[in-house]
Amino acid sequence: MYTIGIRPVLAVLLSIGTVAAAAAPLAAQGSGTGRIEGQVSDSLHDRPAMGATVFISRLSPEPRTFVSVFADDAGRFRFDSLVPGRYALNFFTPTLDSLELVLPDHEVILEAGGRQRVQLGLPSPATLRAAACPGLTLPPGQGAVVGTVTDATSERPIAGASVLVVWRELSVDRSTLGVVNQERRGAVRTDSLGRYRLCGVPWGESLVVQAQDSSWFSGAVDAVVDSAATVRLLALGIDRSGREPVLAATPDVVAAPRGAPSALRTGSASIQGVVYGIGDRPLSDVQLRVTDAAGTARSDSLGRFTLSGLPAGTQTLEARRVGYVARRIPVGLRSGQTITQDVRMTRIVSLDSIRIIAQRSRYPEFERHRRSAFGRFLDESEILRRNPFRTSDILRMTPGFQVVQREAQDVIVSSRGSRSLSRRSCPMNIIIDGMQHMDIDMVHPSDIVAMEAYSSNLGVPAEYSMTSPCGAVVIWTRR
Repeated sequence: MYTIGIRPVLAVLLSIGTVAAAAAPLAAQGSGTGRIEGQVSDSLHDRPAMGATVFISRLSPEPRTFVSVFADDAGRFRFDSLVPGRYALNFFTPTLDSLELVLPDHEVILEAGGRQRVQLGLPSPATLRAAACPGLTLPPGQGAVVGTVTDATSERPIAGASVLVVWRELSVDRSTLGVVNQERRGAVRTDSLGRYRLCGVPWGESLVVQAQDSSWFSGAVDAVVDSAATVRLLALGIDRSGREPVLAATPDVVAAPRGAPSALRTGSASIQGVVYGIGDRPLSDVQLRVTDAAGTARSDSLGRFTLSGLPAGTQTLEARRVGYVARRIPVGLRSGQTITQDVRMTRIVSLDSIRIIAQRSRYPEFERHRRSAFGRFLDESEILRRNPFRTSDILRMTPGFQVVQREAQDVIVSSRGSRSLSRRSCPMNIIIDGMQHMDIDMVHPSDIVAMEAYSSNLGVPAEYSMTSPCGAVVIWTRR
């Protein structure tokens, strides 16, 4: 059972705070002074906690003193010119702030002229999970997504906004012993400071998270809770542009999606960056775009790209190139500002897809269906001419077909299917290499050699006609 909700704040006092007011300078450099240095690690993201604020307080001898420094990009810090005595160290990061978690002090005894090295880091995943969801005991395999919702323009927190989460789980139907792909969903509201907590989401699963405030919404972004960290931090920004929301919600449940806006969104935000491939070498000819936004870009010979005219708020940057794993990266965009976001692509090793060239004789079903004179038939050359970013783009401008978004996935809907006559939504049956009811974008356009599209059940191949009242899209990939 999944428990999703905002829980009361559990305040934890910072013991070092009792001496923070005494800000007398530390002793000047002398022959008897020593040094305390070390590193702060961010186990939640498996990297150094660069920019962490490290505090040190001298507990004895009197008078008590207090000073702080910022960790560098490697998480390293150093305090020089320290007189001998007993010191307490602690640190602060945005992660700890978002979880309202303060760690106990780390005490160090420094002798005259001595040097002490201290390793600081975030607590164990169990501690982080308990801080993220106070009062809840989550079973193994479940964690949390926490963060804030802000206005994309003013950067002020938004109280009472809804934060929605959707994911899918595979289970076994006991009656049929078949595998069932079930959808899970939930929603919470932000508190007075714009904070939210989604507790009870699974580790390692692809989550879709979106924030909504009245008729404004953020982009729907992908998030995965790492099994080692068990807690994922995700800040969401809402563009108050007045457009209708992609998803509608109440405080406790996610309502049925309304479908994506009919026009691609625009704005005054921009993204620039560099795409890197194997060995951190610049990668050219990568196609990039922001989901549901107008405009695309390709990286140049140095891997550089620029996307402009984008909507503000939390959006998803998509990057694709044949032979590489597609990337979807959450980005926070601001109106009138340009952010920098580099992209790293991973190579797909697939010798068969390079060595085998599709031949028409390998797809007799496609040739047989094409002779029926019903539907639209696209071969590989026609698909390439349309230069699609995703497979759903192939049908985006085709009469009789409409692309809408549901739970951040593109769905092909017929305007001529049997249920369309009664103004009901009429999603098509997507068939990929004979497998029915698939997601159309689970296959990349570069892997498609033939496509059949039927805008109604008229002409749908006989083997699929009983399960395709709204029409069908039949896709054939490389064999």
